[in-house]
Amino acid sequence: ELPSPEPSDKKTIIKAIRKIIDENRVKTNKVVVSVSGSSINVRYLKMPKMPEEELTEAIKWEVKKYITMDPKEAIMDHLVLREVMEEGVKKVEVVVAAAPRGLIQDRISLIQGAGLIPLAVDVTSFALWRSIKINDDETAVLIDIGAGITNINIVEKEILHFSRDISLAGNDLTSAISEELNLDFHQAERMKKEEGLSLEKETPVTKAMRGPLERLVVEFERSFRYFLAQTPGRKIDRIILFGGSARLKGIDKYLNSSLGIPAGLCNPLVDIEFDEEAFDRRHLEDLGPRMAVAFGLAKREANS
Repeated sequence: ELPSPEPSDKKTIIKAIRKIIDENRVKTNKVVVSVSGSSINVRYLKMPKMPEEELTEAIKWEVKKYITMDPKEAIMDHLVLREVMEEGVKKVEVVVAAAPRGLIQDRISLIQGAGLIPLAVDVTSFALWRSIKINDDETAVLIDIGAGITNINIVEKEILHFSRDISLAGNDLTSAISEELNLDFHQAERMKKEEGLSLEKETPVTKAMRGPLERLVVEFERSFRYFLAQTPGRKIDRIILFGGSARLKGIDKYLNSSLGIPAGLCNPLVDIEFDEEAFDRRHLEDLGPRMAVAFGLAKREANS
C-alpha cells in the first residue's frame, strides 16, 4: 500500500519499491497498481442497455450527480456488472470509479521512477473482489484492514454491490496502545502483534485498543445498514478478513461477537500451486491474507 507521496517522500518510496523488486528477484518489469482512500469515488448505477460507446458517454453525464470532485480533474472508468430486466426494459448494472487525476499521476510516477512499466491503475476494492471466489448463493463482506485504510466491500451472488474506504485501521490500534501504555510506536506495534486481542480477559493492550475497535465496528454496522436497506430481505452470511492488521490475534472472534456474523481470516493463495523447494508453505500461509490485493491485481492482468 503506497501513500500519496510528498516530494520529499518520493525518493524513499521509489527506493523501497526497487529494493523489494531486487531482493525478490522479480523478473518482470510490468506492474498493475491500485488506489484506495476517501478521495476515490465508487458508485453503482443502473442504466438502459446501449452500445458501449454510448454507455460511456451517458455515464459521464450521470455520474456528475454523485462524484465529489470536479469531473475535469477526475479520471473515470466503469465496469458492467450484469444485465437486468425491469418492467420489460433491458438495463445494465454498472460500477463507476473516479479518482483524482493527481493521485493517478502520483502512482504512475512512482512506478516509472522505479524503472517499471505501469500497465493499469485499478481500484483496491475491485482487486480484493477479484482475489477470491464467492459462492453464488451467499452474501459476503470482504474487509481488508491495512495499516492506514480499512476497505469494506459487500459481494452478493458473486457481484460487488458496495464499496467503502475508511481511514481507521491498524495504525490507529498501535497509536492507542502507544498512548495508553506510554510506549513508542514500534514497541506498541510489537506488543500488539505478540499479545493480540483478548475476549476472556481485558489485558492492558486489549483495553487500549477498545476505543478504535469500537469505532471500527460502528463503521461496519453503518455500511451494513446502508446495504441492507437497499433491498428488503437481504442478509449478510459471513465476513472475510484480509490485510496485515486482520491477522491481529482474536479480531475474528471480536467481530463475530460484536456484529453477530461469522468472521474469519482468508488466504487467497491457498489453492495456488508452487515449488515447495523454493517457497516455505508456512511463510506463504502467513503472507496470504496480506497478498489479497496484489493477487487480485495479478489476476486482473492475467484475465485481460
